[in-house]
Amino acid sequence: MKRHFVSCIGLMAACLVVGGSLLLPLSAQTQSPDDAAEAALTPRLKQMLNVMRIARSRHLLKPENPEMIDGAIRGLLARLDPDAELYMPADMARMGATARARSNSNSIGIDVRKLAMPPRSTGPAYRIVGTADGSPAARAGLREGDLVARIDGIPTAELLSADLGFDKRPRNRGAFEFSIVRGPSNVPIEIVLGPEARRSDAVVATPLPMGLLLLRVGQFDAEMTAGLKRWLEPTQATLDAPLRGLILDLRDISAGLIDQSIGTADLFLDTGIIVTLETRSAAAIPYPAKPGDIIAGKPIVVLINAGTAGAAEILAAALQDNKRATLIGSKSAGLGSVSSFVSLPGNRGAIRMKTGRYLSPSGRPLDKAGIKPDIEIKPAATDAAAACREVDKPADDGDGQCERCAVADDTVMQAAIAYLSAISTATKP
Repeated sequence: MKRHFVSCIGLMAACLVVGGSLLLPLSAQTQSPDDAAEAALTPRLKQMLNVMRIARSRHLLKPENPEMIDGAIRGLLARLDPDAELYMPADMARMGATARARSNSNSIGIDVRKLAMPPRSTGPAYRIVGTADGSPAARAGLREGDLVARIDGIPTAELLSADLGFDKRPRNRGAFEFSIVRGPSNVPIEIVLGPEARRSDAVVATPLPMGLLLLRVGQFDAEMTAGLKRWLEPTQATLDAPLRGLILDLRDISAGLIDQSIGTADLFLDTGIIVTLETRSAAAIPYPAKPGDIIAGKPIVVLINAGTAGAAEILAAALQDNKRATLIGSKSAGLGSVSSFVSLPGNRGAIRMKTGRYLSPSGRPLDKAGIKPDIEIKPAATDAAAACREVDKPADDGDGQCERCAVADDTVMQAAIAYLSAISTATKP
């Protein structure tokens, strides 16, 4: 997903606090709409200054102005958008290190969502939305729903989301520790991740009985659409019968490239809208499908769960709304939005916030409640049973690939097979 750096004037940057006075750039003769909006804010901003003065003179902790202003900005952003963050210049420097880590494929393979946090909290600040197949995080046992409390002993309330996703250590030197909270016990679990950066294929194809084909999506990287095309035709030749149906497994797939999600949906659609991008700065942008269905209308089942987010949700919603696939599993994450970095004037850092969102073909916002499956199958009740499907098991051969649980042990997969088998039997000449 592209990051956009543009300049803006935020509510806090609209005023200049000097020696306790409030100066606003207003003109009595010609007021622009922005000036009028700032003038209307004057009473509330003065109230904020009065609160700061009282807190500075009376509060037990003796707060200083910079600390209170930073807190006001962060509170403003959190009220607008739970995932919004303020990045100071030092944070932007760390962002550069993160970008270099990304270019060196040092991703540990998690996607996180920020939690609402009370002031001065040291509890878990992030929830893991999903883990990438073959990643160090998946191999170590991190999974969707885990709350990240500490990293190397540092409370995650003190970290930005950009600090969580990458191991900035040199390759093959040391390890680092995640302290997570899983389930209702609230007992921290310490998980050590090695420094190696491993990847699995973007798409893995597995022939199933009765002419069915399983495609497991590992990640929406630059090879996703091309990899699916590459696997699909030769794999069909290994089936025990002509292709009768396709199972597309999108469980626990979160971050990824949106253009690959759109391109993959287009492989299975002859017509219709794949997704629409909605922003404030321009008219909504629809992405229409081009003619051509790579499997000629054969039925598709898409497997989703709470770890299905972002690019995977766009693909699932496109196939569902265009009546091209049946969705089976549990409700998705609801993370189909665009986050941008908006630079602050004077090189004073940046704001990361939601600047757009994706709409399904029927107009459903994909950044809200998540996608509801056509056939809902609740996750397994126990952690052990859930872990069988939800977590990649470390492979013993050290090749960096992950073993999925056997199809026979996967109740959602079995439901998909039964559904497609029933369709095949009903339509068989």
